[in-house]
Amino acid sequence: MRCFAILLCVFFSAFVQAENITESGSRISMFSRAIVQIPEFLSQLNDESKKFTIFAPTNEAITDAITGALARIKEYMSEPCATEIIKRIVAGHIVTEEIYADQIEGPARLGTLMGNERLIISRKGSDIFVMPEETSYIMTRRARVVIPDAVRASNGVFHGIDAVLVPASLERVIIPEYCLGHNV
Repeated sequence: MRCFAILLCVFFSAFVQAENITESGSRISMFSRAIVQIPEFLSQLNDESKKFTIFAPTNEAITDAITGALARIKEYMSEPCATEIIKRIVAGHIVTEEIYADQIEGPARLGTLMGNERLIISRKGSDIFVMPEETSYIMTRRARVVIPDAVRASNGVFHGIDAVLVPASLERVIIPEYCLGHNV
C-alpha cells in the first residue's frame, strides 16, 4: 500500500522519485513528522480511495515561522491548546483532492481537511502560490511553492512551500475556545 502515512513513517524512502529522495524528502521532514503525530490524519491519509494534496512547509519555513509569525501565539502552546493549534495548522495544509503542479492554471479555491477552511491556489508565470481563503493577523502573505510535486504517492502529492499557512480560525475559534476556555 503506497499512501501518505506509510510514506511519512519511512521518510519517503521507498516511494519518491529518485531525484527527490535526498533533496525534497529531507527538506519537508519536519512537517511530515507533525502529520505522523496526529492519528486522525493518518487514518484519512491511509485511505486509498481518497486523493490528497499536501502543501508542506519546508523545514526552513517552519523554523522561520516558529521564531517569526507563530511566536505571537507562543503563550498558548501548552496542552490542550497546543495540540489543537498544531492539528488546525496541519489540516490547513492538506487539500482533499490530488493536484499536480502542471494542473494549476488560474486561481482555485480548494477544501482542506478542516472542512470549512479553504485554500486559494494561483499561478503567476511559473510561480505557484497558496494561501488560506481567509487570512489571519498571524499570516499576512501567501506561500510560494518551492518544490513542486516533491513527493508522489498512489493517493496524492506533496508540494514544498516557503511558509506555514495559518488559518483565520486559529485566532477566531481555536485560541478563544481551547486556550482561553471561552465558548465562541
